[in-house]
Amino acid sequence: MLCHSTRNYCAANPQFQFTSKTDFADKCRTAPKCRDWIEAGATEFIPFDYLTPTNQIVLQVHLGPRHRTLYSFTRGDLSIRPEDH
Repeated sequence: MLCHSTRNYCAANPQFQFTSKTDFADKCRTAPKCRDWIEAGATEFIPFDYLTPTNQIVLQVHLGPRHRTLYSFTRGDLSIRPEDH
């Protein structure tokens, strides 16, 4: 869900820029559950834009008991559709 909504936004806005967790969630119109993950205190967000290297980690979401499950996303994971590789 998260990658899908972000990739759609980035495809429609090729010069995308995200300055904060809220900016990211608002622009990508994430589902309520994804928004909760993004805005959680344990989530790490690095502001990024279309010029950020595709292999740079820009979002790390910690889920589950004691936040033990970690999902890391690079700029490429969030902005490039699989069919565009």
